[in-house]
Formats: sequence, C-alpha cells, structure tokens
Amino acid sequence: MKLEDFNDFIEITTPFVDMNHDHSLLYFSHKKDGTNKITDDRYILQELDMLGVKIDNAKKEMTFLIQP
Repeated sequence: MKLEDFNDFIEITTPFVDMNHDHSLLYFSHKKDGTNKITDDRYILQELDMLGVKIDNAKKEMTFLIQP
C-alpha cells in the first residue's frame, strides 16, 4: 500500500487491481465539520455501469465515514 499526501487529501494506492489491472485508489480527506471521508471517487460504480450493472437507487450507494 502506498500513501501520498496532497494537503487537501491523501491518495491511497491499494494492492487490489481493477478490470484494467490498475491498482485501486482510495482518497481520504478530513472535513471541516470534524468528520473524515474515504472514497474511490465513484470509480467502482462507473466500472460496474460499464459492465452493465445498474445501481440507480441512491440508497444502495454506501458512504463510509470514519468518526474522529
């Protein structure tokens, strides 16, 4: 795993690969309200959409927050 600090966020390169054999990336940021956010910038949902898997109900999408 590799971490790179971009001041506003930290990019996390994981050992897991996507369908293009690129390493999956996650982004961690600390919000002004005191919460933390980790996201893949919707990359996995876009890949699933390209493969024909439709997720069009916002309740099915998950946001993971790490509480301080």
